[in-house]
Amino acid sequence: MTRTLSRCIFLGVAVCACSRSAPARAVALRETPQNTYRAKVSLWWCMIGGMYFVLRYLGTVAAVMLTVNLVPGITAEGGWPTLFLVALVWSVIVMVIKPVLTVLTLPITIITLGLFSFVLNALLFYAMTLVVPGFAVAGFIPALLGALVLSLLTWLIHKVL
Repeated sequence: MTRTLSRCIFLGVAVCACSRSAPARAVALRETPQNTYRAKVSLWWCMIGGMYFVLRYLGTVAAVMLTVNLVPGITAEGGWPTLFLVALVWSVIVMVIKPVLTVLTLPITIITLGLFSFVLNALLFYAMTLVVPGFAVAGFIPALLGALVLSLLTWLIHKVL
C-alpha cells in the first residue's frame, strides 16, 4: 500500500474506482500532509470496497449452504463448487432478472396483494436447477420454502456485514 501511495503522491494523482466513491474519479494532490491523508483514506476505501463485495458473496454462499441443509427437497451434489456456483447464479438472478420480472408482473402482484412475489421468487429459485448442474429442487413447495429461507438468510447475513 505504501508503494502505491508513494507512487500516487509522486505522480500527484490518486485514482479510486470503488463503490463508495464516484466511479473512476481522479483527485489532484500536492505534497501536503492533508492530501497525503486523503490519498491514504481513498486507497483504504478502495481496498475495503472490494473486500465488502467478497464478504457479501461469501455471506450468500453461507446462506445457500444453510438453505440446502434446512429445507427438505433441496439438494446440492458436488460439494462446495456447486454451492459457490448456486450463490453466483442466485446473485445474478436477483440483480438482473428479478427486477425486470418484477416490473413485468406488477399488475398480477397488485391484484394478489403482493403474494405473487413469493411465486416469482419460487420460480426463479426453481430455475436455478436448469442452470446449475448438481443443484436439484424436488418441486414447487421446496422451491417456495427455499426461496423464502434463502432470501431471509441472505438479508440477515448482509445486515450483519
